[in-house]
Amino acid sequence: MSAEHEKETKIAGKIRDELLNKIHLLGDRERAKRLVQLDNIKGYRAIRYEKAGKVF
Repeated sequence: MSAEHEKETKIAGKIRDELLNKIHLLGDRERAKRLVQLDNIKGYRAIRYEKAGKVF
């Protein structure tokens, strides 16, 4: 079970890093597209892991 928590923590950390440190560097269109991509990382674990793998 700790492996699942580790994956969740890594995904949350990557999203947090993008929002706090990288998103402001993008242009308006790119920023909006990236925010949608980050927002779509949700669902059951298997689905969330798959979506996170595609985004990152």
